[in-house]
Amino acid sequence: MHLVVMLIFAAIVSVVFAGVTSEVQTDRERIIYALRVFGSFMGVGLLAAIIFYFFP
Repeated sequence: MHLVVMLIFAAIVSVVFAGVTSEVQTDRERIIYALRVFGSFMGVGLLAAIIFYFFP
């Protein structure tokens, strides 16, 4: 369940970030930016989960 919530949150936030940022101009750049932000959210979240797994 937590993974699904993290996927939904990362997807929504990455789309919003790509829509409001002024760093990109074209739609293609916005899509690439959104995918990079999504990947970053998921990567950091999964890395944190792996690290915290070993701490009780």
